[in-house]
Amino acid sequence: MGTAEFCLQGGKEIDYERNGGANYLIRLRASVHDAAARYKIHIDEEFTDEDDFDAAENLLERFISSENTAIVTQGGPLFLNNLVAATRQRGMKIPQDLSLISAGTYTDSIGKRLRIDEFPLMPAELCQLGMSMLVRLMDGTLKGKEKATLIHPVYRQRGSIASR
Repeated sequence: MGTAEFCLQGGKEIDYERNGGANYLIRLRASVHDAAARYKIHIDEEFTDEDDFDAAENLLERFISSENTAIVTQGGPLFLNNLVAATRQRGMKIPQDLSLISAGTYTDSIGKRLRIDEFPLMPAELCQLGMSMLVRLMDGTLKGKEKATLIHPVYRQRGSIASR
């Protein structure tokens, strides 16, 4: 095991499973695990479908009692806001005491305000591709098993990650 460890916080656990889950969540989780294995980094996983302050406080409590140095969260804007508030309430500083990144979410305005690094979902691009596919399906021009279009992730660096 390496020196760095982190917590991957997600929503409902079933959303990360192959049967019935959301493809981007499944792919993100698999990619995180693959990268962690390559670099010999241990991952703790926490799942919650709650966005309230108590859920954020519970995650932070588990973080403090572990060897983790960072949290990668897939919580939405409300969860992210509550997590930062819980961190501040405990007198912790980001990134000095906790590195924090939002991944696979759309928290752009709150991420900017809180200065949290982010790999956001990009709804405008995703919706445009989805609508194009739907129109081609309806007019019969969609070919049987077309390949999916990969939208490469964008990293928004805002200063919430520290090197450890």
